[in-house]
Order: sequence, then structure tokens, then C-alpha cells
Amino acid sequence: MKINFGIIKLFKFIGISTLVSLLLFIAGDYISRQRYYDELIDKFLTSMELYLIQDKLYVNYLEMEHIKKEHLNTNDEDKKKEFQQKKAEYEQAKNLARSVTENTLRSLSTNDGICLRIIPCMFTKNPERRQLLLSFLDEAGLGFKNRVDGIMPEEPSESFLEEINLGSLRDTEGLHLEEINLSRAILRRANFKDAKLRGANLTTTELTDARLHYANLSGAYLTKANLKNAYLFQATLKGTHLQRANLIDANLKKVVLDNNTDFKGAVYGCSRPELPCFYSKSESEELKRKLEKQAIEVKPGLDLSDLPLETRQFLDDVFKSSIDDKTSCASIHKDKTRCALYDTDLSEVNLTGAKLVNADLRKTNFTKANLTDADLTGADLTGADLTGANLKDAILTRTNLKDAKGATAAIKQVKLCKTTLPNGKISGCQKNDS
Repeated sequence: MKINFGIIKLFKFIGISTLVSLLLFIAGDYISRQRYYDELIDKFLTSMELYLIQDKLYVNYLEMEHIKKEHLNTNDEDKKKEFQQKKAEYEQAKNLARSVTENTLRSLSTNDGICLRIIPCMFTKNPERRQLLLSFLDEAGLGFKNRVDGIMPEEPSESFLEEINLGSLRDTEGLHLEEINLSRAILRRANFKDAKLRGANLTTTELTDARLHYANLSGAYLTKANLKNAYLFQATLKGTHLQRANLIDANLKKVVLDNNTDFKGAVYGCSRPELPCFYSKSESEELKRKLEKQAIEVKPGLDLSDLPLETRQFLDDVFKSSIDDKTSCASIHKDKTRCALYDTDLSEVNLTGAKLVNADLRKTNFTKANLTDADLTGADLTGADLTGANLKDAILTRTNLKDAKGATAAIKQVKLCKTTLPNGKISGCQKNDS
């Protein structure tokens, strides 16, 4: 049988031509997509720069607040109408800017690389573009806590990213947000349903009331994140770093854990008895064991001096990373249990009869908290927020309330003894009633 080399050469030529055509198509498609995403990020940055230069958000907000403070309590109907108009203009400017940010982040969370079934996607650049967008917002002070001291920016910047929707839409998979850096972001009531957040940096991120159900947070860093009242139903927390996270009122039902899930120094509990506490009634005995062993349950009668030995050791471990900061709680106190509630959101929490003797409670938020009969002897509440807190019959001997917000009103009916007042003066000791 004779071999027809001409036919073989023809098939080789066809095969090579097809392969070259396929490679050219893939390259062309890749270049086209890169150009599209480059133009997208350029348009976003240009529009936001113009937005900031025109200062529409701040101008509308300040005008609205001025009318609210100066005229809204009057019966002037024209002023009330003007306030409603300014409020509508402010909300429109804010929602438009947030919507543009949200849609751009969604677009930059799709895979822009060369993807083949047999190998992982290559040459992806969208994660870099996405981080460029977030860095721009961070530098502009929009929706991020201060980089140096972690202080919240003033309105309207504080609420810029609140309620942003990065969750899955109907019949779509969750967004690819792997290794995204949202550290210090203020994301109250944000939606991350089904989001792929593996390895994400959410350190000290404000996630109060956020929706993270079905999200994959494997290996993510949520150290000191505020997850108060967050919805984490069936979230994957394998290898997730939750040291010192705030999990009060968080829904942790059916979360997926592993041996490397870390809750050291976290706080959990139920602030209101009428609400279901999914951490304690959880179907996961593993979760319950981890929380009881590694974390601190904030509840009436909490006694920081009587924490289990294992929990105290975990607190020592978790604070080691911050001892280099001379102003940090850990560097000041040898006994790290004093730092357990330092700079923590304990708003509306019931701490009736709690023993917080010598506790470092600087910058802690006690807004509307119930501290009836609490023993705060020697505690440091410098810069804490006591707005609306109930301190009836609390012990405030040698307690430091310097610069504490709302403390003057909160201690009106409280007996003081050598207490450092909000203005820095030290009180005398009031005599007991006969």
C-alpha cells in the first residue's frame, strides 16, 4: 500500500492553520477584553475624580444638614420642602456614585484571563484593576476607616459603601472576589451572598448587618472584623482567621468549619433575649466547642477575671502580634484578659452585673448598653461611647471616663469615687445613703 505524502502534508497544513487561527482568535479575544476592562477602569477613575472635584456629595450633604439644624424645627413649610429637596439631591448623588462603584466592581470580578479546561486561567489582570479602584476610594477617604488610627471618616464619606450589593444575582454564580483587599472598609448592610472570598483581607472591616450567606471565606482574614448581626448562614469558614472578631448576634447556623478555623479572642453572644442566638442553638457541636474554648461570650454577669485558663492562653496568643505598638492594649498590660473587650462594638449588649474590674475598655462602644450593677472598678473607658447606656447602680470607683462620649449624662444617677470625669477632673467619693 502506497503512502500518499501529499495528503499527509495537506492534513498537516490544515491542522497547523487551524491551530494558528485558534491561537490568533484567543489572542485577539484576550486583547479585546483587556482593552475593554482598561477603558472601564479609566472611565471610573475619571468620573470619580470629576465627582470629587465638583464635590457634589459633600455640598449637598452640608446644605441638607444646615437646613436640618437651623430651620427644620420651625413651622416654616418652605424650609421643610427645601430640606426634602436637598435630601433628595444628596441621596441621588450618593446612590449614583455608589451604583457606578458597584457595577464597576462587578465587572472587574469576572475572569478576564485565558481559560482552558485542563489548566487554570492565565494572565488575569482584573484583580489588579479591582484593587486599583479600591485603593483610589481608600485614598479619597470614601468608605474606608483612616489608615493610621482606624477612625471612622465623617459623613458622607463613612456611609459611601454601605449597602453595596456584591452578592449573586438571580441564576448567576457568586462573584470572584478571591484575595480582594477590603481591610478597614465600612460595609454595613453590604451583600456578599455566594461571593468567592477565599483568602480575602477583611481585617478590621465593618460588616455589621452584612449578608454573607453561602459565601466562601476559606482562608480569609477577618481579624478584628465587626460582624455584629451579620448573616453567615451556610458560609464556608475553613481556615478562616476570626481572631478578635465581633460575632455578637451573628447568624452562624450551618457554617462549614475545619480544624484551622480560628476564633481566638473573638466575642459572641446575644444582645437581646427576644432574638434567636444561632451560635448557641447551632446544629454544629464543633462550632459551639470552638466558641466556648477560644472566644468570649458577652452576657450578663460576665467576669473577665474568671475566664477559663485555655481561653486566657488563647488571648495571650492573639495579642502577641500587637505588642510592638506602644499604645496598644497588649503592650500596656501583662494580663491580656484586661484587653478582651478593648475597642469593641458592645452597643445594645446586656452586661448587667458584669465584672469588668481593671478592664481596658478604651474606644469601646457601649451605646445603649445595659451596664446595670456592673463593676467597673479601675476600668479605663477613655474615649469610649456611653451614649444612652444604662449605668444604674454601677460601681465606678477609680474608673477613667476621660473623653468618654455621652458619659456625663450616663453617670448622673451613679455614685462616684475617685472617678476620672470626661473633662479630666477627678471626683470625690459620695457617701452612701443612710
